[in-house]
Amino acid sequence: MPRSPRRDARRLDLLAALTAAGIPPRPEDRAAIDQLSALPAEINATLRRWLHHTM
Repeated sequence: MPRSPRRDARRLDLLAALTAAGIPPRPEDRAAIDQLSALPAEINATLRRWLHHTM
């Protein structure tokens, strides 16, 4: 199933937030990141907010 541009943006935002928090995603994390980026934007924003609090 093709990803939407919004989902791609959420995936990139999540990857950036993980990396900024010192949690570099591994190749085996791809499925989890894809699933998390499919969640509604509000949930994705909360995940990023939590990660930013770790910095």
